[in-house]
Amino acid sequence: MKILISFIGDNDLKPDGGAVMNVFQSLKPNSVYLFYNTHSRDHELKYLHGASDTASKMKKLVPTVDCEYVPIDIEDPTSYDLLYPKMNDEIQRIFKDKNSDTNDQRTKTEAIEYYISITSGTPQMQFIWILLKENGLLNNTTLLQSINTPYQEKNNAGKPYREINLELDDFPKLTNPTSIKRQLTIEHREKLDLKDK
Repeated sequence: MKILISFIGDNDLKPDGGAVMNVFQSLKPNSVYLFYNTHSRDHELKYLHGASDTASKMKKLVPTVDCEYVPIDIEDPTSYDLLYPKMNDEIQRIFKDKNSDTNDQRTKTEAIEYYISITSGTPQMQFIWILLKENGLLNNTTLLQSINTPYQEKNNAGKPYREINLELDDFPKLTNPTSIKRQLTIEHREKLDLKDK
């Protein structure tokens, strides 16, 4: 079973579906989780509409695909303070739910393969996917970078994405906070943010 996870960003609002559709068309996963920003009514409508349009395009290609929209309420999508713990918390929830589904409904022989398209969203979101991968949270996950058409043949043998390799001897090792620590961090940082305002 293949599961694709991605933000819906501005480049995904294009008629061709952008980076996430680029990866989806080649990967053809069974399930997709589309993260989107909900902080303001404008953001929520813009990105939820983009997620809905993307899901419709996906269902035309793979009618059996399951799509879930994952709201991320963050005022500043370039702020690591709240973005990191919120993304971390949502990805933990997805993994927990999918592992529970697998234990309840499928045979243990069907492995879950997770893929994250890191191209969509802000550069901070892309970097957080890398941090989450390196801290060991995304052990069974492959990070993918969408490649624009002109560069596919030249640099990637025609594939619309490349796998991100973090098996570098000089890449720092990180650790992942517990669920309770993540929740406390989110609440503390939201409180500080409100106090500043």
